[in-house]
Amino acid sequence: RTRRPSPLSTAQANAAVANRQPSVVSPLGVPHAGGSTPTSSTAQPPARRMSKAARDILLEEYKHNPNPDAATIARLAKQCRESQRRVKVFFLNRRAKEPSRARAPPSKRVRTFDPATKEFLLAEYEKDPKPSTAKLKEIAAQVNEEFTRVRAFFNNRRFLDPTVKCSSRRQMSRDARPILERAFLEDARPSTGRVKELAKQVGETPARVRTWFSNRRTKQKRLEANS
Repeated sequence: RTRRPSPLSTAQANAAVANRQPSVVSPLGVPHAGGSTPTSSTAQPPARRMSKAARDILLEEYKHNPNPDAATIARLAKQCRESQRRVKVFFLNRRAKEPSRARAPPSKRVRTFDPATKEFLLAEYEKDPKPSTAKLKEIAAQVNEEFTRVRAFFNNRRFLDPTVKCSSRRQMSRDARPILERAFLEDARPSTGRVKELAKQVGETPARVRTWFSNRRTKQKRLEANS
């Protein structure tokens, strides 16, 4: 039977490793074993804490202004004899620690209408599901609410109401199409004056005529790509 070699001791193993590694000469000419040049200091210096007087000044400013601008940060840095970066980091950390600045759950963020206001809005919706902008502003003034909230209420009710149908797209008249087609063959991108002239000629709004030319250019590109 083959006999296993006895394990090396710790001292013998370290000596073997040291003998295998090449020595590196430092810039000072002193050889060092281990294949690397030793550094002057590997430990990081401890972080310098802000003085109590500076912290009191910044905390007092934070009570009145949690998010100061660049000018205020520069003034506080000069007053506390600290760098602007340290002052900025101080305010950033304080805002992160503030529990009241945490994002509230959705159920607490959404503000609902009170029962009386909601009943009034539902009654107005039954009269006219699609009121004009002037009517919406009048309703918002009556219930003492923001115009955007009242408009969103009507939009959401129409979206959930299956009886309300969206208005169908109105087609361009048959008499207007040949006129616009001839104008498209002459100039696919008419000017604003030309669009107004064509709109007056076919009895349409300039916006509809401009949209027709845009759609016609898209159709022309598709036809050219398929041919």
